[in-house]
Amino acid sequence: MASPKRVAPVEAPARPDLLVAGLAAAGLAIAAYMTWLKWTGAAAAFCLSGSGCDIVQSSRYATLLGVPTALWGALLYAAIGALAVMGLGPRRWRWAFYLTAVGVGVSVYLTALSMLATMHAELGGLDRVEQIVKVFGMVNVGGTFDQTPAVIDGCSDLLVEVFGQRGRHTRTAVGMAALPFGIAVEIELIARVA
Repeated sequence: MASPKRVAPVEAPARPDLLVAGLAAAGLAIAAYMTWLKWTGAAAAFCLSGSGCDIVQSSRYATLLGVPTALWGALLYAAIGALAVMGLGPRRWRWAFYLTAVGVGVSVYLTALSMLATMHAELGGLDRVEQIVKVFGMVNVGGTFDQTPAVIDGCSDLLVEVFGQRGRHTRTAVGMAALPFGIAVEIELIARVA
């Protein structure tokens, strides 16, 4: 008597997720524009005169591994868009999750860059910072995600890289059910200045 053959379950065909693809396309366009600005040194059309929003883009911290941070964002948006257009079947959702985790890490890094740019603009330079005292990081999470300290590590690591021992600080990292405008991360920083 022959044993019954096992039949692999048939996976339902994945449908394109047009909302995610559209959001990824918008993010890709903005990131590509910011990359072009970094390479050309041009001022952003949306920066108000004297607002300081161009400081991050022109700082030495606007690159990661020699590549503009905006280009990393463009690559991430392109990958998410491609996954969405191909349809997010169960296997692709896993890759979308990994890309989202990378995206949140990049958001934390960019938030830290923004804080550095703000301090630079307000203090006339970062040399007046005597000590980073405290960082309070809030991460937009859902479900049972409990790795918020690992998410905020990117900010802490950057501050220590920039300031050395003066960048070592106390830290709180919490997960929030929602943050304003659906942002991925919000970080508060307290620094002692001369």
